[in-house]
Amino acid sequence: MSQLTVREKEHWKERISRKVDQAVDKLLATTDPGYMDRIREQATQMAAESLGIQELEAQVAELSRQEEAVQQQRQEVYKRMVALLTGRPVENQPSSGQTGTPSLSPGKFP
Repeated sequence: MSQLTVREKEHWKERISRKVDQAVDKLLATTDPGYMDRIREQATQMAAESLGIQELEAQVAELSRQEEAVQQQRQEVYKRMVALLTGRPVENQPSSGQTGTPSLSPGKFP
């Protein structure tokens, strides 16, 4: 029986490893597509818990929600400002997705 060289052993090891990885990926995709996402989320939660930062993460999430609410309020105020300046009703103002946020700054009205 002939001996395999180190290079040949590495080649076969990598090839077998790729085949196993492909089989695992295929199995996960066909049986439970969200499994890895759930495991990743669970691992993140466990890490936050072990580090003692879950309360801080909750505060960050709450601040993000508040930022979104403030941004929406800001857009509504800008729409009302433009409506007053142009004489058009607020309903007829373009949405922020069409033109972006108006470049009106306090104290810089025409």
